[in-house]
Amino acid sequence: MGPDIATVIDEALTRTWNLLWPLRPGVWIRLAIIALFLGGVVINPFKTDTGLSKITDISSPAAVSGYMDILITLAAGIIVTGAIYVMISSILQFIFVDCLSSGNIQLTRTMRLRWGKGIRLVGFYLVLLLVILITMIFLMIQILIPGMQGGYFDLIRFLILLIETLLISLIVLIPVWIIAILTGDFVVPVMIVDDSGIISGWNKTIRLFSGRWREAGIYTGLKILLIFVTGIILGIVIFLISIPLGLINMAISIGSGLTPDQGNSEIIMFGAGTGVMILISLFLLVPVITFFRYYSLAVLRDLDPDYNLLPE
Repeated sequence: MGPDIATVIDEALTRTWNLLWPLRPGVWIRLAIIALFLGGVVINPFKTDTGLSKITDISSPAAVSGYMDILITLAAGIIVTGAIYVMISSILQFIFVDCLSSGNIQLTRTMRLRWGKGIRLVGFYLVLLLVILITMIFLMIQILIPGMQGGYFDLIRFLILLIETLLISLIVLIPVWIIAILTGDFVVPVMIVDDSGIISGWNKTIRLFSGRWREAGIYTGLKILLIFVTGIILGIVIFLISIPLGLINMAISIGSGLTPDQGNSEIIMFGAGTGVMILISLFLLVPVITFFRYYSLAVLRDLDPDYNLLPE
């Protein structure tokens, strides 16, 4: 018998409320740290060199080569940063489940016990990350670079092509995203209960959903829908927060080109405001990631009571 979705969602909401209220700053701060690595926060600081606002001919081979160097450097930076991020987030996946299953929100309590499984999970996530990077580089080569050749550099045109590349990447990488979701939601807790590796965890998860693919489809679809809905709500809230911080006006001012003195002042203020908005975003994500993980753990328990990691 599959899980009753309405009951499971109600239970996840109740557990989230009981954990986060009454307000305990220490709990929220630790969960905000987890949200930084598991919440999917993507911050794109608006950074503009005033020289880019000038019309630059990129039709020459030397200019094209220069852009390739920039893309290669950017890709290398993404790989290094992504590897560090994935390593920390992989270990925190297990620690987050330990925190919620015990009700004791301590990031270091099971660190020594779980880091080995986290390292195993890193390899799996790095494969997914490699697939994402190859896809994005391929799309950049097919869309971004050809779209900028044979003319003059236009910041607006560049941003439009970049957004187009990212949107196509998101569509192409939906299967990878679903695999990542199911890994964190089900494979990680299965690895904890069985004290197993990633392959064994995936095999067991597939067996749990065997004959219940309708439930698996409903769960995945509902999870994606909830992610989009909460993402839109959080995006609106963050946008409203950015208004009193003046981030939109500062971004427009920086993009329009400023004198060096004005630019330094605006960039410093913009960086400070962005930092404040990131902190607010992380705390807004705390109840979101907590609910989602309680939701998946409740579904897993209903699939097989032997994998019950929720406290009574």
